[in-house]
Amino acid sequence: EKGNVLTRFVHLLSLHLIQALADCISDLLSPFHSNTSDLVVGIDAMGFILGASVATSLGKGFLSVRKAEHLCVTSQSPSYSDYTGVEKTMEVRLDVLKPEAATTKYKFDISSTTR
Repeated sequence: EKGNVLTRFVHLLSLHLIQALADCISDLLSPFHSNTSDLVVGIDAMGFILGASVATSLGKGFLSVRKAEHLCVTSQSPSYSDYTGVEKTMEVRLDVLKPEAATTKYKFDISSTTR
């Protein structure tokens, strides 16, 4: 009986989390409804989750980008400033992206835990 209650609770919780993610993605997409981008870029961890969800919702491609020195393949390492103004370096695999082939206007950088 105890396991049954726990199983039902976990199932109910997962349904609410799925709806919460769907609501989050809907809110993130609201400013971009008329956008013509081909690709969504997600930077590390939560950027992978949110970016991939947004790309799926839009029917667009998804590119995962890592923080510097995490890839073991040939990569480019451009620098950028995050939303707090901190300069960071990221890595993009050279074998999966042709810069002239896609227009990117979505970027999810959720690499800090505070705002």
